[in-house]
Amino acid sequence: TKQKNTIQAKWVIDAMGRRRFLQKKLGLAQRNSSKHSAVWFWVNERVDVSDFVPKSNQNWHERVPGNQRYYSTNHLCGKGYWIWMIPLPGNYTSIGIVTDETVHPFGEHNTEEKAFNWLQTYEPTLANHLQGISTQKFMKMPHYSYSSKQVFSNNRWACVGEAGVFPDPFYSPGTDLIGFGNYLVTQMIEADLQGKLTSEIVAEANRFLLTYAEGVKENINKVYSCFDQDLVMAIKVIWDTLSGWAFSAPLMFNSIFLDSEKRAKIRQGSGQFFLLAHRMQKLFIDWAELSQNRGTYGYIDYLEMDFVKQLRSRNLQSNKTEQQLIDDHIASLEMFEELAQVIFRMALEDTMPEKLADFPESAWLNAWAISLNEHRWEKDGLFRPRTQPRDLHPMTQQLRKKINFPSVVKQLVTV
Repeated sequence: TKQKNTIQAKWVIDAMGRRRFLQKKLGLAQRNSSKHSAVWFWVNERVDVSDFVPKSNQNWHERVPGNQRYYSTNHLCGKGYWIWMIPLPGNYTSIGIVTDETVHPFGEHNTEEKAFNWLQTYEPTLANHLQGISTQKFMKMPHYSYSSKQVFSNNRWACVGEAGVFPDPFYSPGTDLIGFGNYLVTQMIEADLQGKLTSEIVAEANRFLLTYAEGVKENINKVYSCFDQDLVMAIKVIWDTLSGWAFSAPLMFNSIFLDSEKRAKIRQGSGQFFLLAHRMQKLFIDWAELSQNRGTYGYIDYLEMDFVKQLRSRNLQSNKTEQQLIDDHIASLEMFEELAQVIFRMALEDTMPEKLADFPESAWLNAWAISLNEHRWEKDGLFRPRTQPRDLHPMTQQLRKKINFPSVVKQLVTV
């Protein structure tokens, strides 16, 4: 229709998704530097990962009986890419290919024919399963990641969800960002109705959401180089999941996004985590590059490990006092300091077991100096810890029940 209508409202909220109506009208769009792209399509059939595993593998099938894995989003991963398999209503399945273009250029899989040829090369089991199945709605999205100079304004407009920012689909951070964004908007509208909305409140909301999105993007972008190393990824997912539970979830559970003063107090004792996290992300990348594939593992149920359960139950609670939140953050930081050292020793077992003699389990290290560059250990202060030693044995044993390095043990016994 050519008819135009004019409406008036005190607030305008853009929740129109990737159209980004307000963002584009106001010239706020920012393309992220990451070169990641996606294509996806639907098939009119149930594509079940359980069909990819021989029935003779009874342990695998009995772990999730009744082919219930289908109802989860399943991932197939390789160097520089991951594939999603998502069940849809009516027995449809969504298949998506997400790649780092520095490893898999978009032109290699940006049409339906190319995508199927690409799958035949990198995921032949899935490709063979799709033979003869009709596809629908082939879609593509090059360079899907973007941000914005601003998502909230004291002129009473806001952009939420994909109308504001989109870091990356891996880990599904969009759900968190929708929750954060919607909550911030409702808080600002409430403050406005009370005559208390200030430019400082709006600036803090912008700073929080945009900084969070940028951090998520950086963390996820780096993981693409690890996707072909299943052991590294298994451990990295533990680290990343616990990080979210410890330092993002409490903000949501206790609704303290806009209280910058309280956030600062709570994070005063844990600010060093982000330095430690940066160090560990580098370790995971280097480990994936240097891995000798010495480690073995079976099924890893994260919640069977006590330290995982304890952190989860401690942090995913609401209505905590300021002091309780401070204490939780300090306890979480101590746990990550221990976990970093346990993971470091595992990385050594895989990449340079000849160095293990320098790192007995009883040795307490400076977690903020951990790396796989042995030439930096002394200079960075790896052997000069800044905290008092604690017992790493319980956490080590919990992980050792899941992950082993038999060739290293055999080698050490022989020596």
